[in-house]
Amino acid sequence: MNYFSHFLVKPNTVQLRDYQTTISEQALNENTLVILPTGLGKTAIALMVIAQRITGERKCVLVAPTKPLCEQHYEYFSKHLPYTSVRILVTPFAGVWVEMNHGGPGYPDRHTVTPFAGVWVEIRMLS
Repeated sequence: MNYFSHFLVKPNTVQLRDYQTTISEQALNENTLVILPTGLGKTAIALMVIAQRITGERKCVLVAPTKPLCEQHYEYFSKHLPYTSVRILVTPFAGVWVEMNHGGPGYPDRHTVTPFAGVWVEIRMLS
């Protein structure tokens, strides 16, 4: 069994499937919309891309249409990315100001306006 290997990802937890690797590599090089049936690893593909993208002060924000799905993402990324900060942001209305960072060394407080209502998962490296 082959596993995805990256310094941010908990070792031996994310199994590699050839089609997921192909899709994640494509997503690293161009905008990609992944459409797969339930259970074929869209979240694992996202994890592969996110782990390779978030470095330093870079972060990732996932948007899900429902709070339960966002909670599933939160649990998955918290488990597999132990060296990152993962949190859920809920915006009930479009145009709401959302705090995107809590501050701390190298992470000043920043705010952004959400383009739509939804549930977000923010993922960033710990310093």
